[in-house]
Amino acid sequence: MFINSDEAEAALCEDRSAFVKRSDIMALIPSHIKKHMIHSDANAQIRGFQDLFVYLNHDSSPIQLRQLVEAYFIDCPPLCGYLSQLTLSLLLSVPILVDIGSYRTARSSTIPRPR
Repeated sequence: MFINSDEAEAALCEDRSAFVKRSDIMALIPSHIKKHMIHSDANAQIRGFQDLFVYLNHDSSPIQLRQLVEAYFIDCPPLCGYLSQLTLSLLLSVPILVDIGSYRTARSSTIPRPR
């Protein structure tokens, strides 16, 4: 997924203020991780992003959450460089299924930010 998971995690943590506004992504993050990510203490935030990456790096993590996080990296130029070439190739060539309530759509590239 990432060239260097630790560096990608640190970069996403630095982009925290924009990332936590993505309600579609935050809704899929387990509450025990989310509570750290949205906490006002910087150490809690760092722990939250560390826990998120541990969660994403397990095979049992939800595919939809993984796809949304990867799409977030693609949509954010400073973060895009942290994705592996294989991940970029796969994301840009394989349709991504998104389930928002009862609405289902397929995208062939990135997922737009909610309005």
